[in-house]
Amino acid sequence: MQVWRLKSDLFHIIIFMNSINDHITIASGKTYLDNVNLGEVAEKYRTPVFVFSEKRIIENALSLYQLAKDEYDKITIFYALKANSNINILRIFREHGVLAEVVSHGELYKAMKAGYKPEEIVFNGPGKYIEGLETAVKKGIKCINIDSEYEMEIVRSLSKKHGVKTRVAMRIVPEVEAQVIETGLSWTKFGLEIDNAFELYHKAGEDKWLKPVGIHSHLGSQILELDTWRRGTRALVDMVNKLRSEGIKLEHINMGGGFPNDYTISPIDVNIDVLDKFKPSIEEKPIFQTIVDQLKKTRYEVELYLELGRRLIADTGILLMKVINQKTRSNGEKWLILDGGFNILLSTVLYKWYYPMINLSRIEEPHDHPFRIGGPICDTDDAFHDLEGELENDPHLPRYRYLPEKTEPGDIIMVLHVGAYTIEEASNYNSLPRPPMVLATKEGGVRLIRRGETLEDLVEKEML
Repeated sequence: MQVWRLKSDLFHIIIFMNSINDHITIASGKTYLDNVNLGEVAEKYRTPVFVFSEKRIIENALSLYQLAKDEYDKITIFYALKANSNINILRIFREHGVLAEVVSHGELYKAMKAGYKPEEIVFNGPGKYIEGLETAVKKGIKCINIDSEYEMEIVRSLSKKHGVKTRVAMRIVPEVEAQVIETGLSWTKFGLEIDNAFELYHKAGEDKWLKPVGIHSHLGSQILELDTWRRGTRALVDMVNKLRSEGIKLEHINMGGGFPNDYTISPIDVNIDVLDKFKPSIEEKPIFQTIVDQLKKTRYEVELYLELGRRLIADTGILLMKVINQKTRSNGEKWLILDGGFNILLSTVLYKWYYPMINLSRIEEPHDHPFRIGGPICDTDDAFHDLEGELENDPHLPRYRYLPEKTEPGDIIMVLHVGAYTIEEASNYNSLPRPPMVLATKEGGVRLIRRGETLEDLVEKEML
């Protein structure tokens, strides 16, 4: 447990827990999330069902802000809606000082629906629809991160059409490698190469309808090394200084996101044969310090923007699923089939992503027996291990998940750290309805924040 003294008129002394583990209580064979009985949630809402901790969402928002402000006072944190854009979650972040980063006209709509003012939103992304750009220009959002020269011409044309001067930043690919998911390199589809960006800054600076106010980069996701942050920040600082010498003074440096989440934090040690990328060795404070050390090299003080998604929301969510089938192979391997797979957790197959699993129904029994785990989808890849990697002797996921020996159909499996890039990427593949989302409120209650889909929903939009 940690005590944070926030430099804010709204908050004074607030007690924060160290991790999601501090929100999970196990007593008499029952498991609680912030005093909410998870077994009762599974029974009432049926499985699969997502459960989010409001307390943990608030803790993440406020503690990260405080850590940042301890290092650099002129900082603004934006929540990346692509991680999880549920409107109730957006409202919680907004209430606690986190602004919004959107990457589509749909996310722009949801952010404003959640109460965000245009000046609290930045617009990012490599393929912004014209509808979104026009709304952003008309409403006067805080900044549009320009991804190409063609896009800048569209923004200019829309600004002229509506008679407004639009605030823009150039998204840069600084040619800095990341370790897991990379977006700061020119072989990707994102952003502008440095020489091209300089040209566009001067073009925008001379334009009646554009105002260059910042510079942006997003190096990747789940960044594991401080040197990546150092080199990425330094590249933008060097550009800011060069632009200043050429008569263009920017207001902010936007370093995007990439703060890692530790996917091995669990109330029961079930993390066997997990790759290092899921248990990062660096923490937030050294990341902030590394960024700020480079910011000090600017020739004048700039504001720091960060666009955090995974780190703000990943560990706040739990997924409850049920074992619905079992089998034993001739080699002795035992298989369990759950009622959710890559229709809900797409990252397991897309990125071979790891999430800890615990048998909620037998939580006080030893989790020491190996099982192969699959989902219900009629597809070979719908499994919680890396089948292709195993065939090539280079698996990115553990071959087995360790659960109580007597795990059987009907047992509820609790999956941790599923708050980010899960329900947002969920589909109706195999005509399976998407699951509900509930919130364990800070007052100790349960509130439905997204209803589960029905069979009728599967055909509602089809022309019958």
